[in-house]
Amino acid sequence: MPYFNYTPSEIANGARGLVKAAFTPKSEMSEQRMNICRSCPYDLYETESGLCNKEKGGCGCYMPGKVKLETEHCPKGLW
Repeated sequence: MPYFNYTPSEIANGARGLVKAAFTPKSEMSEQRMNICRSCPYDLYETESGLCNKEKGGCGCYMPGKVKLETEHCPKGLW
């Protein structure tokens, strides 16, 4: 299963990010970022899971949460 190919450190960082994102409201920035993910030219965003496909070179993150955090970025430099 491709979604379980994470190190313990990646899992811990992801969990912290999800908790922080849960308390961060949507913004114009997060909506713009999400639109970029949905139209990803590298075809990394997976609509059903909301993940950026790690096996294809993406970050493996849950994007509806990640796009809300100003400190985060796209691994392909799209935002």
